[in-house]
Amino acid sequence: MFYSAAKVTVRPEDSDEGHQKLIEEYGSKQGWAAARYCDVISYNLYKHWTPDIVDKWAEYVDKPILITEWYANPDRVAGGFLCKNTEDCGKFYQNFALRLLEAKNVVGYHYFSSLYDETMENYAKQINYNMYNLIDFFDERNR
Repeated sequence: MFYSAAKVTVRPEDSDEGHQKLIEEYGSKQGWAAARYCDVISYNLYKHWTPDIVDKWAEYVDKPILITEWYANPDRVAGGFLCKNTEDCGKFYQNFALRLLEAKNVVGYHYFSSLYDETMENYAKQINYNMYNLIDFFDERNR
């Protein structure tokens, strides 16, 4: 019911063709049109080595973004970014988390994992224990 009402309300306002590729790759046209009316955008982001798309989102909707689920897995059965092993999953975590911390429009994230062993945990700790220093670094660098 809500989406039906939102679709009727938002569709007339959604005539920008510049975001068509964004819509095709990352969600419905109605979803991105509705995002303009939200206070915070929550998104699950899978199968990308680097979350550079958040910069494109910021160009279209000037809203804070919360990445609610992202992960890597060396198991082809599971979703997420496919890695060879848990060490590569750890490197993925560092790369992705650093980019999210650098993005001005990302206000938080939640790493979701069904596989989180000691190797992966060590990579995550290197970022997590230094999170505030990293945010300060990126803020200073981007001034």
